[in-house]
Amino acid sequence: MGSIFYTVVPLYVLIAIGAALRLTAADDKWIEVFNKFGLYLGFPAIVFSSLMKIPAGGILETRTIACNILFLFAVVILMHLIGRLLPLSTSLRNTYVICVFYGNVAYLGFPFITSVIPGSNASVSIHIAIYVAFLFTVGILMLELSKGRGVAGLPSIAKNIVTSPLLLSVVAGLLFRSTGLQLPLFIERSIDLLASSAAPMVLLAIGMFMVRRIELDKSLIHVAILSSLKLIALPLCFLLFARLASSNDTFAVSIIEAGMPVGITVFALAEIYPLEKQVVASVIVMSTIFSAVTLPILTGYVV
Repeated sequence: MGSIFYTVVPLYVLIAIGAALRLTAADDKWIEVFNKFGLYLGFPAIVFSSLMKIPAGGILETRTIACNILFLFAVVILMHLIGRLLPLSTSLRNTYVICVFYGNVAYLGFPFITSVIPGSNASVSIHIAIYVAFLFTVGILMLELSKGRGVAGLPSIAKNIVTSPLLLSVVAGLLFRSTGLQLPLFIERSIDLLASSAAPMVLLAIGMFMVRRIELDKSLIHVAILSSLKLIALPLCFLLFARLASSNDTFAVSIIEAGMPVGITVFALAEIYPLEKQVVASVIVMSTIFSAVTLPILTGYVV
């Protein structure tokens, strides 16, 4: 446990530095630039590079992929049904569904998991692809339908899927790996340089984003419940699911990814879809703060 704690401390130090920058010199433009770098260059470079470097004959975890997708479907359906049974508004119900299933699997998940599980780059990349694909298909479809647009929203959903940089990097990486194509060495090293710079920049962006006030009103109870569901209940449910599905430890990455704090992407969605924006912002901050405690504990148990 101690070794895991000291391994991940630098990640949270970078987040703290980002918060300090936001309080002194940085503004929201910094967050936008850092996030766009991570989305359009840094993390696609990580995913592409990781998938290309899977050893010949290496097994893509088809069983793990299927189990993750089934679990995410179960979570979305369950949260939606609970939201229907309880007297929740449409925006609050959407907030519960999206915040519970979608964590910071890329910006925090990649550097965290690859720090504590050496050689997990390819596996984490595949998990990122699963979550991103699920968010931009099932998640966006649910949000579009909640706006009453029905099938009218399908073209925008398809566009989001096709143009997602992370998904495109997965397709490209798998294509190169399956065909045996090789990039010139100078291009490969350039991609590796982009990949190595991604995690520090987006961790700073997370810290800058976290310098937001948490409103002490009736919405705080929802923030506390969502944080508990995301950091504790969801990974424990996946842990039980994994134990029932397999007797080995192939689900370690899946369990840790399930316990990631709420992803910043959800805040961007709150700008255009019926979500409780203040609740989303507050739960991102609160869940990220408390993940500094829950993630090392969870990792120490499953690794």
